[in-house]
Amino acid sequence: MYLRILSIGLFAFALFSDVYSQENKPADSEDKKPESLKIVIADEPKTVDPVATVYNPLAKKMSVAFDETSVREVVSWIRKETGITVLLDEADLKDANILLSEPVTDKLADEPLYLLLDRLRSISLGWYVEEDILHITTAAMAIEKLSTVPHNVGSFLDKEYDPDILTETIIAGTSSDRWEEQGGIGTVVLLGDVMFIRQSDDMHRKVTGLLKALDKHGRRTFIDDPAEHEDLRLKLGEKVSVEFNDTPLSEAIEELSAKSKADIRIDMASFRQARIREREPVSLKLSDQKLSSVLQALVAKLRLTWTLQNGTILITTQQTADNLLKAAVYDVRDLSRDDDESAALQDAIMMQTVGRWEEDGGNGSIAFAKPGVMVIRHTEKTLGEVLSLLDTYRQALKISKVRNRNKIDPKEPITEYYRMPKVIADDLEIWLKSLVEPQSWKSDQNQKAIGTIVKIASTPSLIGANNAVLQKTVKEKVQMQSGLVMDYSVLIIHQTRETHDKIRKLIFKVENGDVAQGLEGGLGGGGFGGGFFRIKESKLKSNQ
Repeated sequence: MYLRILSIGLFAFALFSDVYSQENKPADSEDKKPESLKIVIADEPKTVDPVATVYNPLAKKMSVAFDETSVREVVSWIRKETGITVLLDEADLKDANILLSEPVTDKLADEPLYLLLDRLRSISLGWYVEEDILHITTAAMAIEKLSTVPHNVGSFLDKEYDPDILTETIIAGTSSDRWEEQGGIGTVVLLGDVMFIRQSDDMHRKVTGLLKALDKHGRRTFIDDPAEHEDLRLKLGEKVSVEFNDTPLSEAIEELSAKSKADIRIDMASFRQARIREREPVSLKLSDQKLSSVLQALVAKLRLTWTLQNGTILITTQQTADNLLKAAVYDVRDLSRDDDESAALQDAIMMQTVGRWEEDGGNGSIAFAKPGVMVIRHTEKTLGEVLSLLDTYRQALKISKVRNRNKIDPKEPITEYYRMPKVIADDLEIWLKSLVEPQSWKSDQNQKAIGTIVKIASTPSLIGANNAVLQKTVKEKVQMQSGLVMDYSVLIIHQTRETHDKIRKLIFKVENGDVAQGLEGGLGGGGFGGGFFRIKESKLKSNQ
């Protein structure tokens, strides 16, 4: 929580304390712009359409209307119209008390056939394809039917994606509880450049969509999200006028659907579970308002909401909507260019959006496949909220800049005290002058230089059995019967501020090698206009 508050505070400070008027400053040339402003964020692609990943015959667009039609008749229609071999898992359906006479009311209006199959999940039906055969079974059995699909990820490794982080991103960006790491049964194995994914059909669609989106994405690119949803998002922003007076909800929805030319439906399964009547009377009068606002106002008193699901605008319960998660890849190269800025941007988003995140006991997650490539899995509304928030940050970036309000002079000489084990201090006393700015140190040949080093003894530390440094007085340490006393020294160094920055980095490398290079990027600060999202150096040190 402290880290979140710190990140937001830094963002707010940079955003509001250093705003300046574009009219009052000379026009910058393209070359003088901050690097973040030179980055062009593409609007396309907006989605990885499942038609590119599903079994090809199921991507065919069709038109049909079913009204209380039995499951058996729907299956017969699919066989006849597509020529696909369809097998009904009658034994499992019977065990799950799903009758082949179960009525289906649905329609396709020049839409892919797979959408109809996905909508059958509302009556607990599931499906998968194996060796060109479409199997229709229970939703539970479809999840457990696994297959292994190889993906060559060599191009990602060539683009400096870390293999472990790429794996973690795939798990977080799909459905974490369906993977072995979170108690599920799906697995990821990376051998060389090939990633072997063992999962169910619906999860393979998500993984393929995510990899496609990571390979080529825009401002916001949904994975495994129908292209039909983009049309619905446009319609949700269009203005409509309504007047309902104790009108049954189902009739109001039907009228609103016709007026907006959007496919709006009631989630009957969630209504039954929540004991909400579809003919519950509603009253509402609004003029020239966005369809999204009208929908929310219409159902708010019933504690309902809307979301986009399987090519429709679905009116459902808030609990159901909170569990209907989808994922999108966001291009944020202009807002996060290193790990520290990515972490700060993540904290800012989590604090400034309404939806609940995993850290708060919710389902939403944020992962960075690498700096500048952000993957978020959350509800439709929260993903839209994130997009708006990022646009706000970018607008602020255009009119604001981060300044050092204290106007600290990097050439100002200051004295710093560096405490470290004596063995390291002994070597640094000898070698530091030749490793960092050799001409800046005072010597017989260079009397005008300002750099000096003085080494003095410091309080020794007791190293316990677990290598922890035990904070004890000297007397207490002598009385201890176990552990190793390590001698410490302090290097008192007088140098310029900018040289001290180099000294700190050198000491860090001496103590840790290059195993944590990612930490260094944040010390300079500055991806979002030179540091809109950054973590204080003191915080970094406390984590080291």
